Amino acid sequence: MGEPGKEFGGTPGNIGLMIFSHVLPFYFCLSLKYSSGGIYWPSSFADFFIDFKNCCTPTITAFLVYIGFFLIQLFFAAFLPGLKVKGLPVPTENNFQYSYNCNALYSWYLSLILAAVVHITGIFPLTYLANNFGSILCCSVIFSDILSVIIHFYALKTNQTCRMSNEFIYDFFMGVWLNPSIWIANRRVDLKMFAEVRLSWLLLFFLIMSAAVKQYELYGYISLPMIFLLTAQFLYVNAIMKGEECIVTTWDIFYEKWGWIAQSQKNRFRAKQRGIYVARNTFPQLPYGTLDNPKYLKTQAGDSLLIDGWWKYARKIHYTADICMAFCWAVSCYQTPGILPYFYPVFFTSMILHRYQRDMERCQQKYGNDWKIYCKKVPYAFIPGLI
Repeated sequence: MGEPGKEFGGTPGNIGLMIFSHVLPFYFCLSLKYSSGGIYWPSSFADFFIDFKNCCTPTITAFLVYIGFFLIQLFFAAFLPGLKVKGLPVPTENNFQYSYNCNALYSWYLSLILAAVVHITGIFPLTYLANNFGSILCCSVIFSDILSVIIHFYALKTNQTCRMSNEFIYDFFMGVWLNPSIWIANRRVDLKMFAEVRLSWLLLFFLIMSAAVKQYELYGYISLPMIFLLTAQFLYVNAIMKGEECIVTTWDIFYEKWGWIAQSQKNRFRAKQRGIYVARNTFPQLPYGTLDNPKYLKTQAGDSLLIDGWWKYARKIHYTADICMAFCWAVSCYQTPGILPYFYPVFFTSMILHRYQRDMERCQQKYGNDWKIYCKKVPYAFIPGLI
């Protein structure tokens, strides 16, 4: 049972989620290797430990690959040119506005070129990722846990904490530092946005690319499901990278702290409202990505709520699109005999519903009666006419 006023079930829920989030990836890794994505059920603990050792033991090479990838992306974030965008005023820091160098798009394209060069020249075959997925997974978990501990205690030592509950586990899970940064040659890199935009999405794309290259080397062709996954992930990552400046004003960056837990028309609307929207000919340019003279509801809190474009049909229509994509990715793996591919859409939908509830509670508290008016103007949350 959760603790009143605490998110994610308070300390008991936080402990459960941290344990679950460590066990699950390794179980799936073993399931993929030994059960073709089906239920993995070793005959004994001895067999389990043998399988785990053979599949997921971290190696020095895997550590170097992961840390090397991290440092390269950190270097790109610090030194590549990009759009300079101001964040929202931070109330806990005297309304100070942080500046963000939004260069994820250039990092993305340069990473693609670099990956092609090291693979073609034989310096680093991309198939290494697919062949050593378990080791890299273990290294990433260890690295992330260590980084979480360092960030937590560094924030405590330097008194850069925010909204503390004074419960160690809960604060460690939710985070204590609102705007963690690292300075490289007088250039600031926001670690929270760096982790959200760069590491996870780029690494996921290169994992899929690695699997595609391995499939080609083994069978001499790339299957249609693999082509679909690779294309879909490329477009998804590309959209995130070219819209990085829109993330600056989102709840994740403005309010959420960086702890262990760590959309076109709407985000462009926010950018235009604040006068920071910059039109760029980034690929691909899709029609109706930007609204001219959009309709919106002005609130007493000073913010504007979009009630036009896709957002006149449903308040969380972007979540609906994400859920649809998740199911498409799962269905594309129809040749896999196990149930492993379908975990992602189920997990993602559960996470989105929880996030929706958090959003509703916070917006109701922030906007009061204006939020009720908004919900009457846009009565549906996900699917127009249904829910």
